[in-house]
Amino acid sequence: MNISKNIILFHCFKQNIILLFVICQLGFSYGQTSSNCSEILVNANKLYEQGLLSEAIDLALPCSQETAPVSDRWKAHRLLAMLYLASSNNELAKKSAEEMLELNPTYQTSSLNDPTELIKLLKSILLIPKLSFGMALSMGTNSTFPSVTKEYIVADYNKTYTAKNSYFFGASVGYHFNEKFSLTGGLYSVNNKYNIDYQFNNWSVNVSNKLNYLNLPVMLEYSLSSRIFGQKMRPTSGTWIPQKKLKVTLQAGMFGGRLLYSNSDFSSTYLPDNTIRKLSNMNTISSRNLYQFGLITGIATSYEVGHGNLFLKMNFSKSLSNITKQGNRYNYTELSNDFYYLDDNVYLRSASISLGYSFYMNYQVIRK
Repeated sequence: MNISKNIILFHCFKQNIILLFVICQLGFSYGQTSSNCSEILVNANKLYEQGLLSEAIDLALPCSQETAPVSDRWKAHRLLAMLYLASSNNELAKKSAEEMLELNPTYQTSSLNDPTELIKLLKSILLIPKLSFGMALSMGTNSTFPSVTKEYIVADYNKTYTAKNSYFFGASVGYHFNEKFSLTGGLYSVNNKYNIDYQFNNWSVNVSNKLNYLNLPVMLEYSLSSRIFGQKMRPTSGTWIPQKKLKVTLQAGMFGGRLLYSNSDFSSTYLPDNTIRKLSNMNTISSRNLYQFGLITGIATSYEVGHGNLFLKMNFSKSLSNITKQGNRYNYTELSNDFYYLDDNVYLRSASISLGYSFYMNYQVIRK
């Protein structure tokens, strides 16, 4: 029995020793690869300075492979781009430069450290944001335009609907498929306000409705500008300068929303003696459908600032959902008796202008 236990313990000890040996070997190999690439790239750079281009390329190529550390791969691709340019192999030079920017998309060229030809090559490569995150704040021009498909009245009168301005705020996330198309989603708190006025007999009634939705829009965007990051050459000096361009984008998509709260203010005036009767902050959420969905379209302009852009968006949304819960239309006897009011079938439309900033989370190289 003791012999069996000893054999088992021996095998466990043996397996642990083998595992430890493998881990040490892997760590040693990784450190050796990193150290070797650093030395290899120094030697390859010396060959480049001596004009031995083919030898330098052969020496640097292994350090550009996936097995090499990221920092060494970036240095290898930079050196290879310089070597291919010196060898007049523009196609391979461009591929190495693209790999270089894939590894470090925010690299800033330097006239002190980078050859002029390399700077020109890097500036010619199109780099766009892949994933972005933005914050938007309304400029106070979120206007609600109610559309009445069927009117319900208690007496002989006509209702007049008036649009009112309100606000919205929220966050957005964008994903760029290429330089032209991107997909944008968001989560916004949207306030919708509108007034209703009507008169009957000697009474004048005003109703102020306020609804707040949590909306989730999803839009496909199409960029009208040909480039997102652009560079151009100064004609006189031949040097390269940044060219920041306004980007114009068309947007179209759909949205869904959840009603968070709904309240109304009622005010009726008896015209002969100006007697006023009021009912303020009445919770009307039970008379509303909680969910809505609809269409949204718009146009946006943006300007690059840092690793992101300032944007100005103008959007128009059209709800395809009736805000009124028709089964509860006649539940508010106080409103029908005192203010002669019933909810109509109403669909909301909104026009908004928003200003915000979008952060670029990462980038992608557009290969052509």
